[in-house]
Amino acid sequence: MFDDQGIERGQTIASELKQAIRESMISIVVLSKNYASSRWCLKQLLEILKCKEDMGQVVRTVFYGVDPSDVQKQTGEFGKAFKETCGGKTEEENQRWRQALTYVGIIAGEHLLNLFVWTKNRM
Repeated sequence: MFDDQGIERGQTIASELKQAIRESMISIVVLSKNYASSRWCLKQLLEILKCKEDMGQVVRTVFYGVDPSDVQKQTGEFGKAFKETCGGKTEEENQRWRQALTYVGIIAGEHLLNLFVWTKNRM
């Protein structure tokens, strides 16, 4: 878990979060239908996958209100948000994000289309 309470006022969270990702043994990526609308989230995803490749970091996924295949193929509402985010960015950067999303879309994880149903079934 990344706790931002230790960051002094005025500091940016980006460098602290990047360091926390690098020092972690496991990362849990929570993907929602709006995840791809955030360039910041996509950049952090690239960092997580770099740590997986370079240091063997364990990566787990939670699909919250989004189908894993929509993440993997960048389709549906997830794909629409991703397409809008890609506007104005280089094709190289868009391709890196696309590959990262395709990869995390196939990682086995929790699939929570409906939190109530998930909670009820877990009890």
